[in-house]
Amino acid sequence: MEAMMEQRDGVALFTICRPEKRNAVNFAVMEALEGALSEAEADERVKIFAITGAGDEAFCSGGDLHEFGPLRGAEAKQMLTRMGEVLYRLLTFPKPT
Repeated sequence: MEAMMEQRDGVALFTICRPEKRNAVNFAVMEALEGALSEAEADERVKIFAITGAGDEAFCSGGDLHEFGPLRGAEAKQMLTRMGEVLYRLLTFPKPT
């Protein structure tokens, strides 16, 4: 499991579960985050959306260079556009993040 979300007391907690990679974001984490945001936005019980990382070494070290590093041209643009949309969605999310 690359990421998970749990809800408790009005808080949706999204956890990146890749401590061996210092919680670097890859395609699976991006997809899970997109789904978690949609779920939290639609759920009236969720008042706060929080993101954390598993383990003790890093919250999130950024993008996974092993997965994203080889991307070039249109593939790289597509990934960067998608990640930009996720980050913009976090910025404009209708609940505190």
